[in-house]
Amino acid sequence: MSVQRAKDRVYEKLKELLRLHDSVETTTLAENLGLSRSVTSHYLGELEKGGRVIKSDGRPVRWRLTGVGAPSHEPAALHGLNAVIGATGSQRESIRKCIAAVEYPGGLNLLITGSSGVGKTFGQKVYEYARDTGAIAADAPYKVLNCADYANNPELLSSILFGYTKGAFTGAEANKPGLIQEADGGYLLLDEVHRLSGENQEKLFTFMDTGIYRPIGENQRDWHATVRFIFATTEDPNAALLETFNRRVPVMVHLTTYAHRPVDERLAYIRVLLQTEAKNFHKPITLAPQAVSYLLNLRPAGNVGRLKNLIKLACAKANTGEHPDDLLKVGLTDFDLAGAAFDPVGQLKVAKPMLVAPDTAGEALPPALDLTVGQQLTAYLQSATALTMTDVRRKLQALFTAQGAIDPSISLLHSIHAEVFKHTVVQRFGLKAASDYEDLLFRLYDSRVTLAQPPLEKLQLLAADHPRALHVAQKFYQQLPPLDAASAEALPLLMASVICDSIDESIALRCLMVAHGSRMATSIQSVVNQLCGTYLVDAIDMPIDSSIGQIAMIAKQTVKDFDTSNGFILLVDMGSLSQLYRVIKNQLQGDVLVVNNLTTATALDVALKIQQKLPFDRIAEYASTEYAISTQYFEGFAKNQNIVISCMSGLGISEKLKEIFQSVMDRRLSVVAMDYAHLHQSIEQTTSASSTQRSW
Repeated sequence: MSVQRAKDRVYEKLKELLRLHDSVETTTLAENLGLSRSVTSHYLGELEKGGRVIKSDGRPVRWRLTGVGAPSHEPAALHGLNAVIGATGSQRESIRKCIAAVEYPGGLNLLITGSSGVGKTFGQKVYEYARDTGAIAADAPYKVLNCADYANNPELLSSILFGYTKGAFTGAEANKPGLIQEADGGYLLLDEVHRLSGENQEKLFTFMDTGIYRPIGENQRDWHATVRFIFATTEDPNAALLETFNRRVPVMVHLTTYAHRPVDERLAYIRVLLQTEAKNFHKPITLAPQAVSYLLNLRPAGNVGRLKNLIKLACAKANTGEHPDDLLKVGLTDFDLAGAAFDPVGQLKVAKPMLVAPDTAGEALPPALDLTVGQQLTAYLQSATALTMTDVRRKLQALFTAQGAIDPSISLLHSIHAEVFKHTVVQRFGLKAASDYEDLLFRLYDSRVTLAQPPLEKLQLLAADHPRALHVAQKFYQQLPPLDAASAEALPLLMASVICDSIDESIALRCLMVAHGSRMATSIQSVVNQLCGTYLVDAIDMPIDSSIGQIAMIAKQTVKDFDTSNGFILLVDMGSLSQLYRVIKNQLQGDVLVVNNLTTATALDVALKIQQKLPFDRIAEYASTEYAISTQYFEGFAKNQNIVISCMSGLGISEKLKEIFQSVMDRRLSVVAMDYAHLHQSIEQTTSASSTQRSW
């Protein structure tokens, strides 16, 4: 066999195995090929060099496909499953498993886990796929039973499943077929299967093994049926179901909850549910930007069911008002904000309304993006020599130039991307010049770009010389998580290559500001970086209820990749925060200056000195004289006579004496307890001058 044929054989087997798995170990692939691990590894290495496969980090090594030939399952081929939100996104591995279960000869039983409400809808789509692809007959039945409805009556549930014969029990006046017989040749979905009794589980797995069962009351003959099962549960199947039952369900699929879906899929959920209401009201609906933002950031208890009810009620409330032009306008005030978990801090914001009509999807889609960009970039990065980050940016610009510009107003997703970019990159880091690249970065984001390992490592080496650009990119994707986890590694590196020319990497000093309050430090950071016109300072907000330990963990994570060998400046707003130094000092390589006086003026002055590239010791010298808090103290005049009690033994004794004095003295006399050292210092200062300038 030629080397090329051998590589093709390895590639085809990997593609076959990836129908059931997201990635495959070398050993697994070797066993399926009947080859040694070393030989298989050699051919995989050759395929990787050609950009056809991607190797994961860590051990054991796992492989997946990249570029042409990957089992993508285009929408047309997904049939009913195409209607599942995330079918080609976050849920594609689950879809792949379902397709494998359907296409397996005779079918494989399927268990769906996830939050309440996901099983029935997903099961219906699996059935439709099986019917449309000919895995089952076009008129094959689809039956559904919620086991929770009969959880307290296992015998009744058994009769519903398996049927019964005339006279089997009191009231059984005729033969009654069960759901298994009614689902013969098709699918039977058992929702909340964890409510099925152990006895009924045993009856079911016996049927799954043999295809034979007996209705209640049948003692003479066996009945036969061919049924494909879909089970759904919100519980851990290992804890809620018999081990012998679990062993008979070879395919398990977990459906991700709404709150943990990528932003584009959450938008899709909102759109689908809103369109249902548009059909109910027979009129188009517009959802205000604030309302879209609210639903987008929601963490609903009850998952999509709760989301559906919120939208339904909001539309009903909005319909009670006047609606010119027969348009139903739904705003934030139409939602039950008190009854839902919603954190407005750090939320994704939508700048335009969502509009849907009863008969269309509503929003126009952006131009089709080139989803092979990862493949083209892989080939370019592998072949290029003496590469720079600027070269990478120019290649990206060339790849997308032919597609033309995208108007952010066309797509809600693009408007979200643009809003986060403006807030994080342009405002917080002061990189106004980088605005020209937002369109390009959105294309990379929306195309879910991935790279093979060798070019990824090449980019990592290039990015090492641009730590500030990479830091900005990482902060951006913390605010806007990638649509696909597989692109999470490539996107920050590519973004760093795009914006690196907007950042002065020759700035040696690092400066971090920490302040109490939900947005105090980052607000100052935005002002300072924008006024200076570039990225000079970092910031961490510290909510009032946060501990030093909590903020220290964030600070350590922030500075771990900083080069602080030339000096590190820490600006804090309260003395207690200077304790951060003790926690993060092991992360630092050089001298540290702690300025316990964080104000906008102080931060701006430090940033300007950093921008002027003053050495660390000069800035430290300035800090000792220029960043002190100046206060003026003036002697006052008491309206009443005062008695001051002070004791060298401590303030506690003075307080006790004060209580005794006040109990027996005239109330017109004021009694003041003072610390002895403080009293002594005040007397000296008052003696030397009527007013004193003090620096803290």
